[in-house]
Amino acid sequence: ADLADLARLIDDVPARTAFRMAMAAATEALAGLPVPSIAAVEGACHGAGVALTLACDIVVAGSLAQFAIPPARLGIGYPAGDVARLITRVGRSQAARLLFTAAPIDAAEALRIGLATMAGDGREVARLVASRDVGALRLLKAIATDPADPAHDSGFEASFASPAFAAGVARYRGKP
Repeated sequence: ADLADLARLIDDVPARTAFRMAMAAATEALAGLPVPSIAAVEGACHGAGVALTLACDIVVAGSLAQFAIPPARLGIGYPAGDVARLITRVGRSQAARLLFTAAPIDAAEALRIGLATMAGDGREVARLVASRDVGALRLLKAIATDPADPAHDSGFEASFASPAFAAGVARYRGKP
């Protein structure tokens, strides 16, 4: 969502809808992944970049991370779905602050208000998550997405019969 590209939306009315729908498709696809998604923010994360992080399960803010939602400064709105995710993540008051002031915040403030999950190196977190059993990750992601679904109980019970669980128990017992 480069400003130079967005400037064409001033006169191109059909492109406005196409842009909004493309962004919504991207964020929904990211949020709907059946495995965990991780945003590693190492620098400036503004506008649409924040929308993408809101669709991720874990947001890791590096020491140089900076977050801002500048539409109010630019004289435009922000997609309703992204505002809803922002409110869910940080609460209405902090969302209002970010949206209405358009002021950037650093990694420490993003962590304090819940926009970032943790500070650190996102690549290390990604490596750690990637080293876990994909079946367990899929089940856990499904449960975290919709904890009220009663089908998850049978998935939990079935996971005890998986080869991954047997291997995990053997590793903890010191067996190869």
